Amino acid sequence: MGTRIQEIENSLDFASEKQASLENKIKEIEYKISPITTLSTDFEGVKQKLLVMEQQARSCNIEISNLPERRGENLLSQLEKLFNAIKHPLNASDIVSVHRVPHADQKKLIP
Repeated sequence: MGTRIQEIENSLDFASEKQASLENKIKEIEYKISPITTLSTDFEGVKQKLLVMEQQARSCNIEISNLPERRGENLLSQLEKLFNAIKHPLNASDIVSVHRVPHADQKKLIP
């Protein structure tokens, strides 16, 4: 009977050690996860700010469609000519950047 009690005590000690070991591992994992959670939250905040900034940047854009494309073209001078033609002079200093966007139909040949 005494050996049976000793076996049960040994099993309980082993189970207690395992539980303590698992609790330590859980605490260690929680400690390691905490900065990741913070970074994830920070990343979401930065992503939202970027979306707002991109939207604000687009709010100053104008889109001109069906402007023929030519080799060696100077889009800035074409834009100035276009605005002069509609009697709305435009200075080059008013323009931050000008560029073409790809055609929706990628099969269309570009000059």
